[in-house]
Amino acid sequence: MADERGLPYNEYIPLTRQAMGLQQMVNGSGNKATILIVDDIPDTVQLLRDWLESHDFNAIGVTSSLEALDIAEQQKPDLILLDIMMPKMDGMETCRRLKANPRTSSIPVVIVTAKNPSDARAEGMMAGAVDYITKPVNLTDLIKRIETVLSTTTQEPADVQRLLEEVAHSALTIMPSDMVWLLGVDNEEQVLKSRILATTGGARVETEFLLNAANGQSIPRFPLSDADNPFCSTLITRKMLVNLTTDSLRDNPSTEPIFRATELLRLNYLTVVPLTAAGKTPGVMVLGDLQPHDMETPRARQILTSLGTQAAIALDYSRLISDLTQRENDMRREQAFRQMILDTMSDGLVVIDSKGTISYINRRFLRMTNYPKGYLEGHSAS
Repeated sequence: MADERGLPYNEYIPLTRQAMGLQQMVNGSGNKATILIVDDIPDTVQLLRDWLESHDFNAIGVTSSLEALDIAEQQKPDLILLDIMMPKMDGMETCRRLKANPRTSSIPVVIVTAKNPSDARAEGMMAGAVDYITKPVNLTDLIKRIETVLSTTTQEPADVQRLLEEVAHSALTIMPSDMVWLLGVDNEEQVLKSRILATTGGARVETEFLLNAANGQSIPRFPLSDADNPFCSTLITRKMLVNLTTDSLRDNPSTEPIFRATELLRLNYLTVVPLTAAGKTPGVMVLGDLQPHDMETPRARQILTSLGTQAAIALDYSRLISDLTQRENDMRREQAFRQMILDTMSDGLVVIDSKGTISYINRRFLRMTNYPKGYLEGHSAS
């Protein structure tokens, strides 16, 4: 079966659900999860509705973005399945508006992308989508993705690592190159760290490559202050380094591990591309080849720029998520420490707000008065 763009939906067959109790996980009740389907092709909406309803979901289908915004606000679905290619207002703008509206911002959005979707995936991630599905949609995989999102208590962003892997493998195919290596900046450690490696040699060779490049460390990492390292200098100058010979890395102690790693793949040339997007350069992409590449053609530059932008967005988003997670962990530790101080005080403590209402009581006071926890909070102190 195919939609009007010639993009078939695969595997329209019955299957056994792996999580039969999913509906009990939604909102802590036995109600079925409600999925809002947004696609401008009515046949596609009907297909997905039938498929989801056959797997114990409630499904609502709409064919316009404006209608989707209204339905999402009124009915609060548990998840929105949003096609990118929508008329008048595309899926990305729709996702951004959903996330900007406090009434719909908490609803997880899974975007559906069409041909060559790498750009759309990266943009969707920045717009607030939690995951993405590619066309042609594998209906079996669709159910698994939805179950994964709904069974997660806190929304996770789209899989950044998976996006980086796809960017690397796309570059490996399109350029074509024998190696694509993505490295990202760690601002806290002030180093350039290995993030993704894709080669034509397979997983075993890639493991050996990374072990050699790491030079005894857990993963390859290079100090940003090392001006002799071509990866770091490219990051700082934001200028692409084309067809660097691997032999030039042999005699420098800081780059000799890289030379040893490239020998495993018999690479003779490296091209180092700064990954820049929105004025930021969160990393570099290293292309390894047996023969020199002509990177000066407009087509080659266009491809490198496109791939580099996708990788830059993913790396920068990964850094943002890591920073936010670290801040949340720090806040939790600080709150736990303060709570410990309050609870271990030798004196009873009662906090009364400006309205005369009890807002906090420590454990010492509860032990002294035999009141149960939570009994007095919210009551008037008078």
